[in-house]
Amino acid sequence: YVFDLFGGGGAISFELIQREQIKKVVYNDINTGVVELLKDIRDNGVTDKYYQWVDRETFNKHKNDKDWFGGLCQVVWSFGNGQKAYLFGRDIEQYKKMYFEVVVNNIDHTEKMANFIENYVLKRYGIAKKCKLEMPQWIDINKRRLEIRRQIVSYEKACKPKQQQEQKKLEQLGKLEQLKKQQAINKTHPLQDIKQIGLLERLQQLEQLRQLERLEQIKTLKYLEQTKVLEGLEQVKQVSNSQVINKLELLNQSFDEVKINTPINETIIYLDPPYLDVGAEYAEMVDQKKINDYLNKTPYVVYVSSYNCGLRCIAEYEHRTTLAVGRNDKVIERLYIKQPNDGY
Repeated sequence: YVFDLFGGGGAISFELIQREQIKKVVYNDINTGVVELLKDIRDNGVTDKYYQWVDRETFNKHKNDKDWFGGLCQVVWSFGNGQKAYLFGRDIEQYKKMYFEVVVNNIDHTEKMANFIENYVLKRYGIAKKCKLEMPQWIDINKRRLEIRRQIVSYEKACKPKQQQEQKKLEQLGKLEQLKKQQAINKTHPLQDIKQIGLLERLQQLEQLRQLERLEQIKTLKYLEQTKVLEGLEQVKQVSNSQVINKLELLNQSFDEVKINTPINETIIYLDPPYLDVGAEYAEMVDQKKINDYLNKTPYVVYVSSYNCGLRCIAEYEHRTTLAVGRNDKVIERLYIKQPNDGY
């Protein structure tokens, strides 16, 4: 038995109900809208109503509703699952809508998408390269999504020779500037001039490094490739259409109010509370003292996901966070364990 007491979007619960050795998964979350969303998926499956584009205005109007659609806005259409800000920036929203309609509604926006990608790459990386996209012919939504992604990845690879050419140009310009400075030093030799030239050289080297770093980013156009909305829905749809969905029980309570009466040696509790240092609005709803008291009193084995925790760490995973536009910071998430005889 597994009790997922801070269930959130349900990723852990949906994963565990697919494991044969798991008899039952109890998902719990204090957010009513999210629980109603998962109840609808459990009882009715991922139906066509889930495959609708949600724009910024609709999101802001319904994100706090306590029904399945409010839950959908919070889980699927919010940035970083923060349940507050819309998923896409204004600069990319129309492009993402075109991408969505190509895949879901089979509407041909490929020419406009290609123009957007060209301008995006030129403006962001200074690389001019013609982009051509073809409308996928697949009937299956997932295959259409993968085909468009394949074409964008192919364009990305085609941009790399251009990137290398730009790097060579920068190197040649740098060598030319150094030669000019050396010639100036040979003619004048004043100490002050040498100091100024040295400073100028270091500044130019820094600028060249910045340009190279910007060019290095062309190694991935994930910002344009990804359609997380569709990926998530397709994954959940596969699970909801199988018999394992019957192993899922859904609760809408505070984590410490969930009654657990299953055998101690057959039960696992999983806590994944909002991380206090990420600034998510949801984190404000969590009382850390209540979590500590719960860990002290429970007789069950508890696993806790966190960046930092006073429990024994049994695993850690380094990845890059994308919870802020334009940032790609490395973070280490850790899995901790609290066993019945452990103090906390």
